[in-house]
Amino acid sequence: MSDRDLEAFLVCAREQAMAIDGDSDDGALPSLASVVAGARVVGMGESQHYVGEFNRFRSRLLRHLVCHHGFTAFVFECGVVEAKCTHDYVLGLHNDRDRAHLGIDSTFGLWRGTQSAVDWMRARNERSGGHEKVRFYGMDGSQGWSGAETSLAYACEFLEAIDPEAASTFRDALLPLARSLILSNVDEAPQDDLRELACGLDRLETHFRVEAMHYIERAGFDAYDWAQRSAIVAHRIGAMLVAVRESPEQRFRTWWNMRDACMAEQLLWILRREGPDARLLVAAHNIHLQKDFARETDIPLTTMGQHLAARLPGHDYVVIAGTSDESLKPEDPAMDGSFQSALARLGLQSFLLDLRAINEPQARLWLDREKPDRSAVSYQPLRTAAAWDAIFYVRTIALDDLRLPKSLARAARDPDPETVVGIVGTFEFDGVTDDPVELTICEEEGVLVTDGSNSDGELFPIPRSRLHAMSSDAFYWDGWSMELVCERDANEAVTTVGIRYPGEPVKYWGRRMKALPRRTPHRQPESVVD
Repeated sequence: MSDRDLEAFLVCAREQAMAIDGDSDDGALPSLASVVAGARVVGMGESQHYVGEFNRFRSRLLRHLVCHHGFTAFVFECGVVEAKCTHDYVLGLHNDRDRAHLGIDSTFGLWRGTQSAVDWMRARNERSGGHEKVRFYGMDGSQGWSGAETSLAYACEFLEAIDPEAASTFRDALLPLARSLILSNVDEAPQDDLRELACGLDRLETHFRVEAMHYIERAGFDAYDWAQRSAIVAHRIGAMLVAVRESPEQRFRTWWNMRDACMAEQLLWILRREGPDARLLVAAHNIHLQKDFARETDIPLTTMGQHLAARLPGHDYVVIAGTSDESLKPEDPAMDGSFQSALARLGLQSFLLDLRAINEPQARLWLDREKPDRSAVSYQPLRTAAAWDAIFYVRTIALDDLRLPKSLARAARDPDPETVVGIVGTFEFDGVTDDPVELTICEEEGVLVTDGSNSDGELFPIPRSRLHAMSSDAFYWDGWSMELVCERDANEAVTTVGIRYPGEPVKYWGRRMKALPRRTPHRQPESVVD
């Protein structure tokens, strides 16, 4: 890669970067007219989840786009069915704030920046007097694309009110199967049961289409539209489970490509719901929003952004990537030669840069070349100009503030010392991107301490952190949204540990790799986060 091309980019970037000052949720932003232009969909990404700087900027961007550019909806990387309660809360249809935040699943709704955005939307709608209300939507499949139970149950609940006979037929035949057949056990599930579930979910979606006018007449279009969408989501998840079972060697690729294709499908559905004047801000990880293949793994994966760019005309889809020099891993500056290491040379703590406005030929050559791009603590090769329209950069990042609702309040207790010893060891998980990640648990003077340095910061904290006991088999970290649970053998030794989202079933299980000796140092290391 030519140093002259890089220097040309840096010269242009210094001239055009818009400094972003302040650390509030509602601080003013410079004019973004040239960035968002006439786009109907603006994606605001993040290189790592749960980051305060990204959450706060996204909240500010939402307010700016609604107030100055007529944006009508905020769409989040969470379950479309689960977030219906958030959608209703924002519109003032119920007053359960905690449930609204929990509706933004995978713990995304438990952080200050996200809650600030939802609360602002609710307050703005209350002031609007019934006009020009802004709406909230999820766009992902139910249960993190692991099972169809939630979306199927929603469809059956709708049928219960207007077609009890159909509700009984589908509920009795399909809900037990949907409850038991999930992604983690689909390889061992009886083939006949899986086929019955998939065929039944296909019949359910067909039933909604056949009876559409009757149901709309009885329940109204809006109620029908949500119920039909839940049936479609259930059907897609069932089809994904069948495909995974038939081609287990393609398991992750099937799951990912189905998920991103369907997120694009949900977004197009939201655009139709919102009408011809709809303008959406979409919050998701950079890798889902990008307009090029995702190459965080050895297999190129298709992205939601590719689907949207192919389906939306002209410049209707604009993507702003959120990125940083450092990650949540201590002392982890960007690798040499990466896009982020170049951005760090600009010497700004935080800025917004429209990449499309950089027209100098040598600078364009540098942007058009493939280079490492940070994704959490790892990198993917990416053609920057092909993937992004603009970037929001911050030099350093930190976890957002965790704000648990009362229903998820945690209370620490002192577990039996010998019980604690049984959990000590190193556990390997199949991570969110199907790459192995490790969690090491050790005991120091009766205190449990974890080290997640061999992980990506998706499931558990990366830095050394104190682990508190809620019971002999359930634990939590201060300032971290997920919880740890364990399974023990007959000798009370922990054989596996699981990571669960609070209030949800365990999704990720870790296998014991090796046991660690019990250590009793003279004092607790100062580096441990308490």
